[in-house]
Amino acid sequence: MVQDEYRDMCETYLMRNFGRHMLITHGKGARVWDDEGNEYIDCVAGIAVCSTGHCHPKVSEAICRQAKELIHISNLFYIPGQAELAKRIVEKSGIKGGRVFFSNSGSEAVEAAVKLARVRTGKKRFIAFKSGFHGRTFGALSLTHKEDYRLPFTPLPYDCSFVEYGDIEGLKAVMDDTVAGGNPGTGAGRGRSLPPRTGRVPGGGAQRVHRE
Repeated sequence: MVQDEYRDMCETYLMRNFGRHMLITHGKGARVWDDEGNEYIDCVAGIAVCSTGHCHPKVSEAICRQAKELIHISNLFYIPGQAELAKRIVEKSGIKGGRVFFSNSGSEAVEAAVKLARVRTGKKRFIAFKSGFHGRTFGALSLTHKEDYRLPFTPLPYDCSFVEYGDIEGLKAVMDDTVAGGNPGTGAGRGRSLPPRTGRVPGGGAQRVHRE
């Protein structure tokens, strides 16, 4: 249980954007410990961002090394290591002529994708699946179906049609020449993974949306 004094401090000075009930003090690999010494397997992983676990020695060493050289200089300058990482990502992706956009969050990545789709196609409408969660910024919320997230901020900036994941006929029904692109969201957000009914991302219109 979180110590009362620390809990009260959090309730006083932090925005209440999440409900909290536990104070995690440290972690190693896939395990974390609370302030009372209880050990847990961390299935949250920083909301699916700690893919190497906690305090991996190579990751920790790389962070410390970078902090001793440069903290942040923005994209106004060439940054050692940035191009090398981009090259590896493009090569691994197999996308000929691909380029990398580095962002700070999934929401920012979705925002960039939406903007690129609009600029590239000159169109304004999007398609997304009902099960997906794409972020809390305005553009990302436009492609997120769940009303609990959307309604407090409507009207949202982008027109988006939603279909059930794996529903190829539903996808065909909303696909037309006004669509700039879509976010297939092959892993349903908010705590579960939802495979398509056919065991793969449906073809035809879905592939067209995905490419654009």
